[in-house]
Amino acid sequence: MSEFIHSSSARRDPKIRALRASFGNSAEPYAWYFLILEMLGENIDHKILLDEKGYEMLMQELNIDRETLKRFITISKKLGLFNVVDNYLFSPVFRIIDRKIKKAIPRDRLNTRTMLK
Repeated sequence: MSEFIHSSSARRDPKIRALRASFGNSAEPYAWYFLILEMLGENIDHKILLDEKGYEMLMQELNIDRETLKRFITISKKLGLFNVVDNYLFSPVFRIIDRKIKKAIPRDRLNTRTMLK
């Protein structure tokens, strides 16, 4: 997926406000959230494996330490911004986008491999 649209008022979303409040009302968690969404969007399956390599990649991209990253993921999960299943991080945002795309494209033309490049 080369792009996704988000609301211009996303910073006022109660979940985003709660996330920011958990980190001293800093704007950094807002940036981390959207950086991870971009990373998820780059993957065809919209998931990141939270193994050693996955944590290292996220820490490097977000420029944060492991403890802060784990805390961010835990809080984001509690708020419903991200989920972790079978050690894969994903966002409900992409489930919604995927459903909208599938509805918009006739079934006989639907090819998710080429559509999400």
